[in-house]
Amino acid sequence: MVYKFEVLMRKEANWIFALGLVLAFLLVNFNLAIGVIYLTFLLLEFIAREGFVEDIKGFGLFPTLSGQYSISMSVLVGLGVLSGFLLFASFVISIVQPSINSVASLIQFMQSQFQAATPLLSEDPYIKYAVMGIVGPLVESRFFFGPFLKWSSSLFNSSLEFALANLKMWFTFAWVAAWFAVFHLTAKFAVGNVAFLVTFLFGIASCLVVVVRKQLLEAKVLHVANNMISLGVFNKILGLAGLFK
Repeated sequence: MVYKFEVLMRKEANWIFALGLVLAFLLVNFNLAIGVIYLTFLLLEFIAREGFVEDIKGFGLFPTLSGQYSISMSVLVGLGVLSGFLLFASFVISIVQPSINSVASLIQFMQSQFQAATPLLSEDPYIKYAVMGIVGPLVESRFFFGPFLKWSSSLFNSSLEFALANLKMWFTFAWVAAWFAVFHLTAKFAVGNVAFLVTFLFGIASCLVVVVRKQLLEAKVLHVANNMISLGVFNKILGLAGLFK
C-alpha cells in the first residue's frame, strides 16, 4: 500500500513539473499575471504535498488517479457531472434570472462571460483555447479541489466522507466554492451576481465529485469540458453552433 502511494505521488510530481514548464512559457510569451498566479498555485500545492502527505491525521492529498477507476470511466463520470451541473445550475439561476431558464441559455450566458474576459488575454484563438480551456482548468482544479479543499477540511475539522447529513462537509464545500468564485470574480471571469452564483455552484459540484471519487481526474474533466463549452470550442469542432442559439 505504501509503495502504491509513493508511485501515485511520483506521478503527481510529473504532472506538477510539466504544468510548471507550460506556465513558465506563459510568463514570457502570453500573460505575466496569469503565469504568476498559476505558478503560485503550483507552488502552494507543492508545499501542501510536502507538508501534508505524511500527516499523522491522514491529511493525504487526492491524487489525479487513485487506481480504483479506469481513465475512460472517470472521463465519463466527469462529463456526467457536467451535465448534472448544467441542468441544476440552469434551474437555480432561473429563479434569480428568469431569462436564463434552460441549459442552452445558460451556456450562452457562460460564453458571453468568457468573451467579455478576452481583452485580458491574447487575441490568438488557439492560445486562448489552450490557456483558458486546458491549462487554466487543470491548475485551478488541482489547487482548489486538491490541497485547498483538504486544508479547508482540516481548518473546520470536517470529514471529507460523503454523507447527505454531513453538514460540516457541505460547509467546507461552500467555503471552497466561495473562494473559487471570488478568484474568478477578481480575474473578471465571473462578473455580476449571476456569474458568481454559477461559478459557486460549479465549485460545489467539483468538490462533490472529488470527495465521492477520491481523485481529481473527474473534476479536471468537468472543468476542461465546461470551459471548452464556454469558449465555444465544441460548437466549432462538432458543428453544433445552431443548438446553442
